Amino acid sequence: MFKIGTFSKLSDVSIKTLRYYDQRDILKPSMIDETSSYRFYASSQLLTIRRIQAWKDQGFTLEQIKTLLQEDILPEKVVKSLKEKQEELQLAIDEMHLQLNEISKRIDHVEHHEMEKVNPTPVFKKRNSILVASIREVIPQSSFCLLLDEVKKYVKSHGEDENNSLIVQWYNSSSRKEEEKLDLEVAIPITNRISDSKRIKVYHLPKEEKVVSLTHECNPYHIACDAQNHLLTYIQSNKLKVNPDHPIREHYLFGDKEVYGSTRKAELSIPIL
Repeated sequence: MFKIGTFSKLSDVSIKTLRYYDQRDILKPSMIDETSSYRFYASSQLLTIRRIQAWKDQGFTLEQIKTLLQEDILPEKVVKSLKEKQEELQLAIDEMHLQLNEISKRIDHVEHHEMEKVNPTPVFKKRNSILVASIREVIPQSSFCLLLDEVKKYVKSHGEDENNSLIVQWYNSSSRKEEEKLDLEVAIPITNRISDSKRIKVYHLPKEEKVVSLTHECNPYHIACDAQNHLLTYIQSNKLKVNPDHPIREHYLFGDKEVYGSTRKAELSIPIL
């Protein structure tokens, strides 16, 4: 017979863990001295400790191990427990493979996109038509994230990727000011035409033949946008005129899952006459 301290050293299991096993009825002492309350363990219990460790190494919980340690347990029940654990572990492995694939995609994205330098020079280009699900409302700019959340939930419920890139259009402002309400549209590009709702409109953003565009780093949740002021100054200094009949558009090129830090690459485009 061994005192708990000696048994702890022989078994490489801490005294605290042995006491915990006792409390959980996993491994109780072979004898407890009524006078001193010392716990004593038999040498045969070293085998039980090894069995417990083996089950733990295979991923079984203490509650499951308690069942497996029963003297009258049938082989069929052991096999059933092993197969259930095998299925559980396989599901965990499959989930980890999915996570590893997702991480590989994120690494590729950062290396090939986030490290690219942004060209600060405005360019003239056409604005392509894009199929989107969108919502338009007159709100403070600071509240646009509520519209974005609404559109995200809607496209997700229709099988579309809610983490796709984001488009914001301003219809009545040449600058962003927190205190004023803006005629604002929040849109998410989609791959298939889905149904409209009372608030969500599904349509193609129209093609624009002539816009001035600027790619920059931007935080969509901030009010101020230096790029917009920079682009408007460029238009004015080159004696160009903004087309008042078409909205200013900012296309955030990557979805939330692909953004690291507070900013993301965005293409700001202003239609001109």
